[in-house]
Parts: sequence; structure tokens; C-alpha cells
Amino acid sequence: MKLTLKKIYFSWIFFCLILALANFICALGIQEALAWEVNYPQFFGVSPEGGGLVNYINYIFNAALGIGGILAFIMIVVGGVKLMVSGGNPSKISDAKDQITSAIIGLLLLLGSWLILNTINPQLTVLTLPELP
Repeated sequence: MKLTLKKIYFSWIFFCLILALANFICALGIQEALAWEVNYPQFFGVSPEGGGLVNYINYIFNAALGIGGILAFIMIVVGGVKLMVSGGNPSKISDAKDQITSAIIGLLLLLGSWLILNTINPQLTVLTLPELP
């Protein structure tokens, strides 16, 4: 891919417009945004209600597990569609099989990390602050 002066100018103009738009949106809605209350969705029954770093880490861990599983499933489906429409082209078939294999390996790593943590100690996947004497 050859970078031309025109592409560099376009990229900088686009970047500056995005920054200006973000600044404008923040300037308009900063007072309303400060008054908003954030309602987080629950992932596997965990919500960061009550605040605290531990609640947020637990929430992010469970959200990452859920989102990772969904993305792996979507990549398996996309790889299957690519395999079906490959038309007998060996390189496309190979790419589709590699994509499916990579998605399955990612899903196994995701589930394996949860399984190892849950097998060692189930409390590792449910973070809580220790009680102070």
C-alpha cells in the first residue's frame, strides 16, 4: 500500500474532524452527562453496582468471557459461510478452515482460562474484598 500525500492529508483532516466533533459533543452535553446515572447490564448475574475496583474487575472479567464467546461463535459462522461459498477454490477453502480452527482454538482458550481458575478455587472467578479485622 503506497502512502501518498493526498491520503496523509485526508487522514489528518478526518482525525481533526473526529476530535472536533468529540469536543463539540462533550461541550454540549457535559452538564447533562454529569447528572446521568449509568445502568450497567448484567453479565452472568454480575453487575458493578455499589462501585469499588473489585466489582468492576469482576464485571469486566465476566463481560469479556461473554463477549469473547459471542465473537468466537460469530467467527465460526462466518468461516462456515466462507467455506460454503468458496466454490471449490483451494485457497479460499484453506482460509475458511483456518478461520474456523482459529475461532475454535480461541474459544477453547477462553473456556480453558475460566475452567482453570474455577478448578483451582471457585472464588477466583468471583472477586470479593477480604474482611478487615
